[in-house]
Amino acid sequence: MLVVADPEPKRKSAEEDPVLSSFMSFLAADMQRSPERITPLDAGVMEHIGTLVSNVNTSPEEDLGDEALI
Repeated sequence: MLVVADPEPKRKSAEEDPVLSSFMSFLAADMQRSPERITPLDAGVMEHIGTLVSNVNTSPEEDLGDEALI
């Protein structure tokens, strides 16, 4: 009998990722437990993010594939 292990099991979607699912559950529970800690990003943070990604070319039509979907 020959048994071969798949080196990289393929997932159908990110919803099946146990690590991502656990993290999202943690975030949901934390947000429910302490909603007062949820705050909007301030203008300074948004400006810093804009600076970090200013040289990144993007296209709204680009297909990122199934792996990019959360």
